[in-house]
Amino acid sequence: MKTAAIALLFGLPLGAQTVPAGFFNQTFFTTSNTSIITTQGCRTWSVLNWSAIETSNGVYSFTGLDAYRAACNNTNIVVSLGATPSFHSSNPSDSQCSVTMGTGGCDVPSDIGSTDAAWKAFTGALAAHWAAADAAHAHYYTVWNEPNQDTTHPSGSVMYAGTIAQMVTLACDAHAAIHAADAQAVVLSPDPTFDARYIASSPVGVADWFAQFFAAGGNSCIDGVGFHYYPQVVVNGGGYYSTQSDPEMQIGWVSALRTTMTSYGVGTLPIYVTEGSWGNVNGLTTLQESGYLLKWHLLLFNAGVSKAWWYAADANTSPGGTCQRYWGSLIDQTNGICAQGTAYNWLLGLLAGASYRTGFNQPCAQAGDDTWSCLFTTAAGKRLQILWNSTFTGTRTVSIWAGYTVCENLDQTACTVSGNTVTLGANPIILATK
Repeated sequence: MKTAAIALLFGLPLGAQTVPAGFFNQTFFTTSNTSIITTQGCRTWSVLNWSAIETSNGVYSFTGLDAYRAACNNTNIVVSLGATPSFHSSNPSDSQCSVTMGTGGCDVPSDIGSTDAAWKAFTGALAAHWAAADAAHAHYYTVWNEPNQDTTHPSGSVMYAGTIAQMVTLACDAHAAIHAADAQAVVLSPDPTFDARYIASSPVGVADWFAQFFAAGGNSCIDGVGFHYYPQVVVNGGGYYSTQSDPEMQIGWVSALRTTMTSYGVGTLPIYVTEGSWGNVNGLTTLQESGYLLKWHLLLFNAGVSKAWWYAADANTSPGGTCQRYWGSLIDQTNGICAQGTAYNWLLGLLAGASYRTGFNQPCAQAGDDTWSCLFTTAAGKRLQILWNSTFTGTRTVSIWAGYTVCENLDQTACTVSGNTVTLGANPIILATK
C-alpha cells in the first residue's frame, strides 16, 4: 500500500466563512414526507406546474401550492412553471411529450406568436397569490423543466418541443409578469439537464444550451441560472443512463457554465442546481449512495453553486419493503427513512453552519494523487476533515495531520486512525477532533 501526504493546514483562522443551511434542499412529491428528511427548502415539479394549477381556462387552484408551502415552512421553495395545459397547447394531442408533462404539455402555448396572454396570466396569477400568502421569504421560479430534452433527444420522451426563441419569449414574459406581482420573486432560467448527446465530448452540454439561450436574448430576463446535475455515463448507446460515475467526474460543468455566463454579461448571477442525484441507477451499495450524496453536495458548494435541491427524497413511491435505489430516493414508502436518508440528516447536521478557511474561497481541495480533502469546523466547534479518493483501486493508506483522532464512515460506524494515517478509498470518511 502507498502513502500519500495530504498537504492541507490543520485548523481555521479567525473570520472563517460558513456553509449556509439554505444550501441543502430537497424535492418532495408528498408533503407528509417533509417531516422525515431534514431540509432547508423544497422543490416541486410535476405536482405543481402550469397544467396542475390552471385547471380550466383562466381558473387556478393554489390549494396544492399552499399545502406544499406549509409543509416546507415557506423556505427555499422552487416552483417549476412549464407543462402547458392541453386547452392552451399549440399541439394538444402531442403524445411524444414526457408523461410528467402530459399530452401536449411539452408544446408552447398556442398564442405565443401573438400575445402570449395565457402564459402571462398564469405566471402573474401565481406570483400574486404567492406574494399575498407569504411576504417574508424569497419565492423561486424556474421557467421550464429540462428544455434540452427536446424532439431530437434519444429517449423519445420530450420535455420541450418549441424553439430557443420561443423559450426566450416564455422566460422574458414570465420574468415581467412575476416581478410585477411579487417583490420577493427570484425568477431563474429554464433549467436544462445532462444530455446524452454531449457526454462523449466533455462537460459542455448545459453550457452549450445556455449559449444558445443567452444569444437569443435570454440573458436579459433572469435573476439566476439553474441546471440539473446528474453526473452519469451513457453506455447503452442511446436512451437514459445506465452506469454510475462519481460526482467529481463532471464537476467541470459548473465552471463551463460560469464561463458561458461571463461571455454573455451575466457571470455574476448566482447558479442553482435545481435537481440532481445518482438518478435511475441501481448499481450502488447503500454506503456508496451515502458517499455519493455527500460528494454531490460538497463539490457543488465548492464549485460556487448557491443552492442545491436533491432529487428526490421520496422518489420511491411504490411500496416495496426495501429502500429501492431509484432517482435519489432516501425514503421507503413502506418502512420510512432509508440508511441513505439517515446519513443525509446526520451530514446536514454536521455541515449546515460549519465554517471553513477564509481566503481560500473553497472548503475542499484535491491533492496531486487525486485525494479530495475538505476542512470544516462545525457550529458546535468540532473540527472535521472529510477525505476520499475515487481513483484508488481498493484502498490505500494516507497520511493525515495530527489532532484528528476520531474516524467515522458514513453509516456512523468507526474507522481506524493508526498513528497519523487512515485507510482511504472512494467512499468518504470523516475525521474529527475530540
